[in-house]
Amino acid sequence: MNAITEDILAATGQRNSRTSQIRGQIRNTSHSTFRPNVRLANKIWGKLPKAVIEVLRELSCRFQLSVSSGDVQLLDGHWYITHSGLLGIAR
Repeated sequence: MNAITEDILAATGQRNSRTSQIRGQIRNTSHSTFRPNVRLANKIWGKLPKAVIEVLRELSCRFQLSVSSGDVQLLDGHWYITHSGLLGIAR
């Protein structure tokens, strides 16, 4: 949520309930991308180390990148964002 949204919600007295609602929606969207990504990544590349999963969480939650769409690839223990993933981030 950006500062302008927070200012509007604070001015209208809706900040607390609306803020938690928006955060919940963001959290649900993030998890809806992250969990399938982890499942598929584990199927493709085997059991992944915790550090690799945490980076995948960041890529999934922050940029909504998808393993199944080919947005990211795991090479030598590092996540690489493919051309299609970069185009998705640019949108």
